[in-house]
Amino acid sequence: MADQVGVSIHTVQRLETGKVPVGKAKVQTIEGIKRSLADGGVVFLDDGFGVTLARKDGME
Repeated sequence: MADQVGVSIHTVQRLETGKVPVGKAKVQTIEGIKRSLADGGVVFLDDGFGVTLARKDGME
């Protein structure tokens, strides 16, 4: 994911562990991570408070 987003693995790790709050990260980093997750099948819920996995049959 770090390579896809164009950041170091340490940046992703610091965000994952909470050492760097998401609100302190660069907008382009968060958008890149979100895009990478979406490309991997993660669907962000419209309410902004959760995720689910895309169905294999293409239905959401």
